[in-house]
Amino acid sequence: MPRALVTGASGFVGGALAAELARAGYEVTALVRSSSARGHLEALGATFASGDLSDKGALSAAVAGADVVHHVAAVVRARDPRDFERSNVAGTRLLLEACAARAGGPPRVVLVSSLAAAGPSRDGRPVTEESPPAPITAYGRSKLAQEQLAAEFAGRVPVVTVRPPAVYGPRDAAFLVMFKLARWGVAPRLVGGTERTSMVHVEDLAVALRLAGERGAPGGVYFATDGAEHDAVAVAQAMARAQGRRAVALPVPLAAARMVARLSQALTPPGRTPVVNPEKIADLSQRWWICSDARARRDLGYSSRWDLEAGLEQTARWYRAEGWLG
Repeated sequence: MPRALVTGASGFVGGALAAELARAGYEVTALVRSSSARGHLEALGATFASGDLSDKGALSAAVAGADVVHHVAAVVRARDPRDFERSNVAGTRLLLEACAARAGGPPRVVLVSSLAAAGPSRDGRPVTEESPPAPITAYGRSKLAQEQLAAEFAGRVPVVTVRPPAVYGPRDAAFLVMFKLARWGVAPRLVGGTERTSMVHVEDLAVALRLAGERGAPGGVYFATDGAEHDAVAVAQAMARAQGRRAVALPVPLAAARMVARLSQALTPPGRTPVVNPEKIADLSQRWWICSDARARRDLGYSSRWDLEAGLEQTARWYRAEGWLG
């Protein structure tokens, strides 16, 4: 039975990946803090390695028995850009050092990066793995720095990188605000903002990550999407339909959105980062967040199962069952 270590397994993407790996016959170990939720991982039969990405000893112990390490853990929102550096970059370096120093040779590593590392399309054509990266946010720059670490460790650790676009599905909190707005009949559209976007259901992303660990070329980079480009307003309207509602497009001036983001940031208690923040508005002000996953489909045998309508309906059902939508 192959053995997989998953960092960030208690989170949204990591939890879905742990389930996919268990389904595919892997023995799953989750790197978790003492405060991490473990119920869904225990139900999968996962074992646990206690520690975090700042603990060299815990990392060395956690990678010792792994055939493949899936590095999912990351900070995705932060008030201070240095928080991205501390977690996403410094933590990744320590993990790769632990893998490189492992007795008997390193495990394979799958690094979960982001389309944010590549940046948005500048000409309306999908970004590919060959496109020069141009991240526009501190988060995106930290994910690109992770990828640069993978290149730095080439020859010592076989690292495969997967760059998902926007990820949605059960247990996701990031899209919950949009679902609630859609329930109220509102589909906000930032004037001059995103027109087309790539997306991927978390279960499809989990399959792509598993395949990257099994078939990905060391040093390889792969996008994983649902195979379509989506109109940003249409996504919100599909969220409304998934709840038996209709949503009307509501144009929001960019200046107003920036003001709301600054106010939200200022009024949020220390230690927390609001969903609507200046970095998020910087993302939403880009016209095309689109990428091509042709390489993953060709080289990994990846295929997406969830189309947007079905995926949003499933997500809405989960939200309702958990009481997230009232």
